[in-house]
Amino acid sequence: MSTPETAVSTAPVRTAHRRHYLMCKPEHFTVNYSINPWMEPSRPTDTANAVAQWQKLYDLYVELGHEVELIEPLAGYPDMVYTANGGFLIDGRAYVPEFRFVERQGEAPLSRSGSAPPATTP
Repeated sequence: MSTPETAVSTAPVRTAHRRHYLMCKPEHFTVNYSINPWMEPSRPTDTANAVAQWQKLYDLYVELGHEVELIEPLAGYPDMVYTANGGFLIDGRAYVPEFRFVERQGEAPLSRSGSAPPATTP
């Protein structure tokens, strides 16, 4: 039987890796339509709290030495905060979405070109 003094640590060794993140500040975050079961417009969101939580996460990523790129949030597109939906890379090739729901389709040009979508918003 081992004692705390003789016990050998079996925790895996972790190596820090610099990561690269894409984020969008939730300035316009709200739930004013429903395109999935988790979105319920009758349940109010707290945008100020979302911004505060986002800022803590952003600050932590930067403090840990990660690279964070930002997409400018656009009014009328509250789901832009879900930047992982904007595409992904495989072997250096970008794959961008064709959003199914009209409420999100205005985000697609930003994912493709890195510039703002057309001024017309839903």
